[in-house]
Amino acid sequence: MRENYLFSKTKRKLAGLLVIYLLLAAACFGFVLFTVFSKTKEEEVLDLSELVSNGQVEEGLCVGLDVEVYPTLMLPKPEEGSPLYFVTDVNGHVYIAELSKETYSDVIDTINGEKEAPVYHLEGVTVNIDEQVMKMALSNGDKVFKDGGLNRDSFSEYLDGFYIKDNRVSERMVTIYQIAALLGVFFLVMALGHIVPAMVRINKGDFGVLDEKKMMRDLGKNLPDRESLTAGVYGVGVETEIKQVFGKCRLVDEKLVPDENGAAIQVTKGKRAKFEVYVGVSQNYLILAECKEYQHFYQFDNSTEPAEAIDTSIPIQDIGNCFPLAEIQACTVKRAGKGDVNCTITMKNGGFIKLSIPRNGGIGMPNHEKYREELITCLRAKNI
Repeated sequence: MRENYLFSKTKRKLAGLLVIYLLLAAACFGFVLFTVFSKTKEEEVLDLSELVSNGQVEEGLCVGLDVEVYPTLMLPKPEEGSPLYFVTDVNGHVYIAELSKETYSDVIDTINGEKEAPVYHLEGVTVNIDEQVMKMALSNGDKVFKDGGLNRDSFSEYLDGFYIKDNRVSERMVTIYQIAALLGVFFLVMALGHIVPAMVRINKGDFGVLDEKKMMRDLGKNLPDRESLTAGVYGVGVETEIKQVFGKCRLVDEKLVPDENGAAIQVTKGKRAKFEVYVGVSQNYLILAECKEYQHFYQFDNSTEPAEAIDTSIPIQDIGNCFPLAEIQACTVKRAGKGDVNCTITMKNGGFIKLSIPRNGGIGMPNHEKYREELITCLRAKNI
């Protein structure tokens, strides 16, 4: 019942995450696509000079005009939006325009170009002049109208009732679009590259190394006869230096082989890098089974200690997987972050095993927490 509950709970959680990631990806891509398509929608660009002469200007028109004189900056710069400028077209008519940094640079570069009569074609959207824009125009008017006649009463004689808003996408907005697109890709990768495969694996019962049935099978391969596992957990080996002595044997091609005339050999097997390992206990033994094949450091020394003779060949990679509980001198357990447990097992012969055991083993190991407590209790009971 508990296992089925965990399966169901995990599936619901993954399904919820999948929906959330897909919605976030759709929102990011939708924002970019909507903005780009709305900006690139084909609109007829009207000749502003002609519209002004015919009195047909209204707000929201896409207009264009030719500029051959440097724009004149209006101060102070507005807190929001791009700076405002006075721009003069080829007919000498003065307009107010809000220009982005990129458009202003293009205007200057074009006018400073090598053409005999350089002209920049400015495009934008007409916007009605509000009180703030009018005040800025009045305070800066003497920069372009040298007669000093620009005031509220004469405003319409010098300037129109609208200004031109540059509709070019600024570098800042391009950066925002890029960030939104990258976030969309990230959420899509999370959804399709991580969540969906995880759901498929759960439905197939494939939990990788975090599979309790696989763990019990692997630990059982190293279990002595007439012993049965009482607990088993997934852990991470932090550092190991295992020492074991084998009697009447010799080393041949990475194997210890029986030899009536052979000596006792002490094998030291060590590893300083982290590795995934299953850890189990039976009635009388501590059992290890590596989740994958790892490289270890081996040292072989003749020993004078009494040791039981071996009766069958032992590959060196099978050494250090089974230890009598009676050989454990001490076990130190410390709580770590996120509920993990750090465990240092010291043997009477000076060998040691340092492990980190996580709080839970995921959906594939429903009994992990219970087994972890049983394992720790068993090892602590062997302290002298």
